[in-house]
Amino acid sequence: MNTRDKAERFMEVFTEHYSKNFFRHMDEEQKGIGLIMRMLCNADGEVLAGDIGRALDMSTPRVAAALRVLESKGFVKRASATGDARKVVVTITDEGRAEHNMREKALFDMLEYIISEVGESEWDEFVRLTEVVRTTFERYGQRF
Repeated sequence: MNTRDKAERFMEVFTEHYSKNFFRHMDEEQKGIGLIMRMLCNADGEVLAGDIGRALDMSTPRVAAALRVLESKGFVKRASATGDARKVVVTITDEGRAEHNMREKALFDMLEYIISEVGESEWDEFVRLTEVVRTTFERYGQRF
């Protein structure tokens, strides 16, 4: 199998064998919603929307869109910063914290199940290879 065949096999595995429900959650994560909720849960109080963008390397429009979704679900509150109406202060609501905790628990439950099914040594090898691939992607991206 040549490298192109291997790349195609990889794409096949990750597109044909996962449910639409899996990708729906991945799409939300890709929009930054999960990362923003995690950041807000770990923050000590209010966070500026601009700081979210900088910390997560997200554009201002992407942060604004994600915050609109989160606010529409009642997971965050936005307000103008005291003393500078151009800045937006974001806080997570109790509902948002509960949603984040529920999603995080579900994620870790799933990962623990996968580890128990795959086996610890296979999982450790998967994590090691994932780190190698991630750093290779980063180096590839730096070429441009």
